Amino acid sequence: MFSIGSFSLGALFGILVTAVVNHFLAKSRDRENSQSQARQLAGIRLQEAFADALNAFDPHIADEEDAYTVLHKSFKEHSKAIRLFRPHLSEKEKQEFDKAWMEYYCYEGENIPYLEQYSSHVGSHELYLESCDLGTKRVERILSFAET
Repeated sequence: MFSIGSFSLGALFGILVTAVVNHFLAKSRDRENSQSQARQLAGIRLQEAFADALNAFDPHIADEEDAYTVLHKSFKEHSKAIRLFRPHLSEKEKQEFDKAWMEYYCYEGENIPYLEQYSSHVGSHELYLESCDLGTKRVERILSFAET
């Protein structure tokens, strides 16, 4: 058996294998931490982008502009935040996220253009309040993906 001092060849090989395995585990951990930080940052940006929507849906703090007007002005910013956050999701989460996004800005049912479902000019004041409540729930559903 080959040995150097009190170390055998097997012991040296074991030390080398342990060092290589630890190196790869550390790199993997660093990559996971980096991905986690990137997701958190994208999640913060998503939350910031939709802050105006939550305010627009709150009848107690909304200004003279109705929710539709605010959301229409912010649609590009919302879309950008959605596009930047989406890559950080698993395939299953992407499907659920896409569904939540579509439910938010597309109207289910009648031929009403996107986001107009939140307009104060469509129907009674009670319907408007209901649409604001629905809009709040839909935005919160989108933002829930940033919390995981």
